[in-house]
Amino acid sequence: MYNVGMPNINEKLSIGNEFYGITVLEISTTDSYNHTREQKEIRITLKPLTLAFTHYAKYKLLFALKMFDKSISFGIEYGKSEEY
Repeated sequence: MYNVGMPNINEKLSIGNEFYGITVLEISTTDSYNHTREQKEIRITLKPLTLAFTHYAKYKLLFALKMFDKSISFGIEYGKSEEY
């Protein structure tokens, strides 16, 4: 059986309040096969607009723009993803 553990989220930077701000997160997750996946995320918020950049370790960049409950995102894959 394949299980994913709870993610470990480290908030590296958090500036602002509920209406505007910059947040930098490092997220790592370990699965039942002891593989660790990491990602870094940067969120820039000026309510109601949020811009997010996510880097999945070694293979993908994701850019997202969110306004209210609608979002547009696109990703760039530049390496081989981790498959188990």
